[in-house]
Amino acid sequence: MTFFNKIKWVLSILMVFVLIVTTNLIDRNNFIRVKDSVVTIYEDRLIAKDLIFEMSKAVQEKEVAVAASDTTFFNQYNNKVNDDIQSLISRFEQTKLTLDESKVFDNLKENFQKLKTLENVFKDSDFLAKTIWLLVLII
Repeated sequence: MTFFNKIKWVLSILMVFVLIVTTNLIDRNNFIRVKDSVVTIYEDRLIAKDLIFEMSKAVQEKEVAVAASDTTFFNQYNNKVNDDIQSLISRFEQTKLTLDESKVFDNLKENFQKLKTLENVFKDSDFLAKTIWLLVLII
């Protein structure tokens, strides 16, 4: 083999090696992106659905307490339920939301503040405004 042929072989092998290394780096980057996408889907969709479910359960507790005129609930447990809902809202706020989801979420936060205000009015009125509450919960 001539010196020129040896150089061609070495350059060919070197090119194949560089091609393999480059392909591996690209594949590694793609795997990292896929992994990040799966984690994002898990955190921003599945966990968010669980948070929404927990919020709806807490609101349902409030609805049952109003329907049953349960003064014990409002005197003893309502503040804890409100804190739980606020905690769930804070956790939900950390997820990535679409534009429509953001609008609905802002509406939820406003309505939750209104609900807490109405609960205080209801509690201060010695639980006389049951019919008003039922209307508010239906809306």
